[in-house]
Amino acid sequence: MLEFPAHRRAFLAGLLSIMGSKAFAQPRISEAELAIFSTEPATHALARRLVHTGEGRTYQLFTAMPRHPSPAGGYPVLYMLDGNAAFNALTVALLASAPQLVLVGVGYDTPLRVDVNQRSLDYTPPVGEEPVKDPGRAGRMIGGADRFLTTLTGELRDEAERGVDVNPDRRAIWGHSYGGLFALYALFARPEAFARYCAISPSVGWHEGRLLAFEQAAGPLKSAKDVLIALGDSERRRGDNSPPAPSPRTMELVERLRSKSAIDLQSHVLKGLGHGATMAASLPLSLPFAAA
Repeated sequence: MLEFPAHRRAFLAGLLSIMGSKAFAQPRISEAELAIFSTEPATHALARRLVHTGEGRTYQLFTAMPRHPSPAGGYPVLYMLDGNAAFNALTVALLASAPQLVLVGVGYDTPLRVDVNQRSLDYTPPVGEEPVKDPGRAGRMIGGADRFLTTLTGELRDEAERGVDVNPDRRAIWGHSYGGLFALYALFARPEAFARYCAISPSVGWHEGRLLAFEQAAGPLKSAKDVLIALGDSERRRGDNSPPAPSPRTMELVERLRSKSAIDLQSHVLKGLGHGATMAASLPLSLPFAAA
């Protein structure tokens, strides 16, 4: 197990204590039915297991492993944030659309589709040297994306890919909302972490557009990256009473990324869909994108 400095151990102990307290009570969120686990897909073998990290966190890994032998160079793999919700939306037909794609859902030890407190910590970009309390939502912590990215590409990746013939040049990440924010943060902060990035209805305006600082600080890409951004045409923004529409900040980001020669960008505005509905609606786009 990793050993951490005393101040980090104290911080983590306090964090874990708070996250289990009534002060961190979850809002009403439906349970993940995970109907895909009651099927036997012809293309993939399904499994799930808990992983305890060296920092004392617990994650749930959901995996869909192709039954077909790996292609030359190894399988492509798609890491899906909010793994409970992502695998809740998976269907046999979706898996069949990408028969040689490994899917890894990175979720939490909860029966719910999402754990709002843990994802708030893990998926939001740093706002200082340590995570802090969210000033806009009582009981939540923010700013842990850098630490989570290290865990995701370290302990969790090692566990997910153990014994699997994965092509290290064909790793992709998918995230919705805060998860989409995290995917973009990874693209700007550590672009070598993945080859392909799927950001679905990303929370680009989070914390007064904090993501922009990382975009502006990002250096030239050392290798080409494929990026998919999708959002609904009927999305509402927190604190904004204007009619539902595609997020202006996200559309501006799309145009900036489109101008970068090292990024091959796909963008989709999904008709008639609000913020929440884009999660499942993005999968028919995202799985083939990651598998290509």
